[in-house]
Amino acid sequence: MGNAIATMLGSKKFLAALGTVILIVLEDFGVPIPEEVVVPLVAYIVAQGIADLGKERVKAEQGGPESVRTLRRRRRSSSAPGVAS
Repeated sequence: MGNAIATMLGSKKFLAALGTVILIVLEDFGVPIPEEVVVPLVAYIVAQGIADLGKERVKAEQGGPESVRTLRRRRRSSSAPGVAS
């Protein structure tokens, strides 16, 4: 559990999401937050998520440590009757 929290706190995507949530909560309390601040943070989170997907794809293609997605695909294809892997 502690390792998962340490991993999350080291994640740029998590920290950006946390900062965005804090800004939105502050705005609910009346602190004026310009849209020009929140929109780039949300865009960064989305872009970082897309980049992470690309990293997992490269790992799977290079035969490195298998991603969860790759393992799930293999399980589905091997458990489906009549489907060759």
